[in-house]
Amino acid sequence: MQLRRKHDALLFLLLLFGVLSGCVKSEVSEVPKDAIVVDVRTPKEYAQWHYPGAINIPVDEIESRVEELGDQDQKIVVYCRSGHRSRTAKKKLIEHGFAETLNGGSKSHMKKLAPR
Repeated sequence: MQLRRKHDALLFLLLLFGVLSGCVKSEVSEVPKDAIVVDVRTPKEYAQWHYPGAINIPVDEIESRVEELGDQDQKIVVYCRSGHRSRTAKKKLIEHGFAETLNGGSKSHMKKLAPR
């Protein structure tokens, strides 16, 4: 019984850490070479750092600017500061027929994937 309590306590702490960290897990371990990378943060955030070659379309503009992304079969990777806005952007893009959209998650994750 005591082992079960320790296990439950550990699970609780892991869950709590995940919730408090605020980050959404990335769906990419590497950026596909033929993908369009879309930074869905604000222009000010984009100017501070962005994935090389990424275009900036803030999440609140994504639906009105889908034509900038080309064909609906285009691979797209979206990211933001924590992964929350990119999760919303991914959902909106899929609703507009961009089925090959992946959530790159957070800026810090995308920095790790950036070419050196």
